[in-house]
Amino acid sequence: MISPKAIAGRRSATILAAITIGYFVFSLRWALLPFPRELGIKLSRHRPPLQPFPKPPTLSGLIPPVALAPPATVLDPTDPSCDPFVSAFVALNRSKPIRTTFSSLHPDCKPANPSWFAQLKLSADAPIVALQNRTVLFVGDSVDRFLVDDVCRLLQGNLVLHPVTTYASSVSGAPTGAGGLPRTCQISGPSGRQNLTLASYFFYGYDVADLWRDKKATWAPPANFPPRWAAFARAYGTLFRPGSLAGSRPDLVVANVGLWELARFDRLHERAHNGVAAPTTLPAEFVDAFVEDTVDFLARVRKLVGPQAAVRWRQMHTLWSAEGSYFTQAGKKHGRPRFSPVKVAALNAAAKEAVRRAGGVGWWPVGEMILPWPAEWWLRDAIHQSGTVGAVVWGGGVLEYLARTPR
Repeated sequence: MISPKAIAGRRSATILAAITIGYFVFSLRWALLPFPRELGIKLSRHRPPLQPFPKPPTLSGLIPPVALAPPATVLDPTDPSCDPFVSAFVALNRSKPIRTTFSSLHPDCKPANPSWFAQLKLSADAPIVALQNRTVLFVGDSVDRFLVDDVCRLLQGNLVLHPVTTYASSVSGAPTGAGGLPRTCQISGPSGRQNLTLASYFFYGYDVADLWRDKKATWAPPANFPPRWAAFARAYGTLFRPGSLAGSRPDLVVANVGLWELARFDRLHERAHNGVAAPTTLPAEFVDAFVEDTVDFLARVRKLVGPQAAVRWRQMHTLWSAEGSYFTQAGKKHGRPRFSPVKVAALNAAAKEAVRRAGGVGWWPVGEMILPWPAEWWLRDAIHQSGTVGAVVWGGGVLEYLARTPR
């Protein structure tokens, strides 16, 4: 009897022989393919010569011609009918910020090139007419304060600090709370005839509970919103009056108090939930209250400056650090994410809704325009825009809107 082992061996030998014969026949067949006629061998599956690939049809043969629209006519960079920052982005030049430009995909509404800031910086003897005898008023926070300081320095303007209740007198030196004091900058330019005025007034958000009393060493009272607004209204009348270099009203008002509102929410939450970690997002009730407060704030601004001045809300930018250690209350733990990107985005959305409800107020999307660029390129610290880049991007954006504001 043949053992199973022998049977398995025979099967393996048979399979190996079959594979060998098949491979030989396959190789012989393909070796003879180029010469079937010469050897008198008829191969039933001999392939015919390859035919050239047919030329694909052109689009003109498939789609009827469409009449193209005539090229767009680019509007003048002072035209008030368009927003140059719709579908726009920043081409940031880190090594030479003065060469930074704004670009827009809008077919006929393009930002000025070179930028208005570059024109002011590099202008010769003649003033820039679109920006001559114009005034911008910033009603906001330290982002606006740094902006006024930096633009004034780079354009060799005359920067003056004022008491909280009047622009008619000045404050010398660097007094306590200088960061919260009103400012003016008078820019004369190389011609001495530019007469561009930048003014700022500092607000600490919509606080009414005296939340920031532990920061008195660094801010100028009052911090609560109602008395702060009353002080601002009095100071406004000392700056905008007949015969003033700033004129009888501002041409453009730029507003934002978002960072202080985020800090206010965090402090209120910490007081109400001692020892509990800060939430990742903002609750709906705080967002709704912010919308209502901002609508009221913008209505106050409009009533104060009149119907002719242009008013825009500055979008917040995402910060380098979510903490903002300055706002940490004495004796409390650091590390609370009061300025997380999620919260910044939520409050930006709320501000945009407030702008819509207020009516007659523009939206300045500077936060999303600068967002794609590395933070170390454009931030001087955890919160604030750097000097030159801030002046070129934030300052340049303000000048874009100012040049398009009717007189």
